[in-house]
Amino acid sequence: MKNALLSSLIAVTLSSLCVAPASAAKFELEPYELVRSFQRIQEEIALGDRHALGMQKELYKKIRQDLTAFERDMVWDERNLRAVLVFAIGGGGRSVLRPFEQSFLDSEKLKDLAIKINSLTKSNAPELLSGIDVQEIGGTLGASVALIRGLNSAPELAGRVKDLDYVRMTLPGTLHEESALRGLLVSHRQSGDRDQFLRIASRYARIFGSSPYSVQFANE
Repeated sequence: MKNALLSSLIAVTLSSLCVAPASAAKFELEPYELVRSFQRIQEEIALGDRHALGMQKELYKKIRQDLTAFERDMVWDERNLRAVLVFAIGGGGRSVLRPFEQSFLDSEKLKDLAIKINSLTKSNAPELLSGIDVQEIGGTLGASVALIRGLNSAPELAGRVKDLDYVRMTLPGTLHEESALRGLLVSHRQSGDRDQFLRIASRYARIFGSSPYSVQFANE
């Protein structure tokens, strides 16, 4: 039943997307709705639905294609801009930001963050993302920044743990938390904090023991 409901969700989402992206006005779903659909799939994967892995690939390609097809002269509100940044920093790539450039430039809250994400690489993540107040950003976007910084940041253990703890407390039961827990296992093992390691390992086993990524957990 769960897989059937998930398949129905994907079918509805894909059918709602315009097959001919010539005009942004023809899209029935806004960016935040597209990204939320993708996040639902990721949540199902994190909780152990392996069938969702194949659906994730197809939905990712379709959403990335449609986000890059939106017209550049459209005006977007903060909810949509935040969703696009979440998708971009989560692997969607810089190209999805281009149709939204003007709206980012007009946004006092998101302009600087959008510029940083547009320049983000794994090697420059520690420097580029340092000093960002993820709690001030809040929501999934703040947690996404914290996750990238926590997994790729410089060797300061306390900073990594703080970021990853913020992720797991902000987005429990999601792929964000699953990734954060695996990062915390590495950090606590490196620090020799046995109690914290066991606490995080127990949480992971209880919630994400059937995740397709649990083999990485077993190797930590």
